[in-house]
Amino acid sequence: GKDCRVNLSFGLHAGWAIEGAVGTDFKIDASYVSPNVSVAESLERAAHTYGVHLLISSNVAETCSPSVASFLRLIDKALIRGSKLPLELHTLDLDVSKLEVVQRDQPIWNTRQR
Repeated sequence: GKDCRVNLSFGLHAGWAIEGAVGTDFKIDASYVSPNVSVAESLERAAHTYGVHLLISSNVAETCSPSVASFLRLIDKALIRGSKLPLELHTLDLDVSKLEVVQRDQPIWNTRQR
């Protein structure tokens, strides 16, 4: 409907990972193996617990430019599954209700037209 919104949360972490193909002769998917992948997944789940849309590890926060980093808010320091040391957790406060929703006459479902 007109007032429908999608509520998403994200966990952002940076680190090494190994990519590999997993599957059968009929279907192959990319798979990423690393403790850093586990940290990113844990951050995504923790975003809901903290009530934020974006949960950012110190690994990502340290790579931000000073102007972007000035918008980040430190919310906790916690031991996250997959990490050996506690990580500082940051968020970017967004009022998602203020984001403009673009209304289209017809949804574009054809991947060629996207």
